[in-house]
Amino acid sequence: VCPDDLVLHIYSAYFGIQSSTTTTYCTPMSGGIEIPAMCYFQNAFDTINSTCEYKNRCHLRATVNSMGGVDLCPTYSKQLTIQYQCVDSK
Repeated sequence: VCPDDLVLHIYSAYFGIQSSTTTTYCTPMSGGIEIPAMCYFQNAFDTINSTCEYKNRCHLRATVNSMGGVDLCPTYSKQLTIQYQCVDSK
């Protein structure tokens, strides 16, 4: 959500697993298996950008289906990371 006179500008968006942002939430659902260093959805940026770019507010459910990809690591939970800024709409 941006202030009323500003809109969202998406700089980067990532959905999946990467070693630099792995948290305790990105653990194997089956337990005991090491987390892969990288496992991400290539369409995540395009999906988020087309949904949220230049809007005053945006609501997006971060799921495998909403990111429009094939889950290469189905037994692992994923995380959504977005870098954005509120900017003047002009």
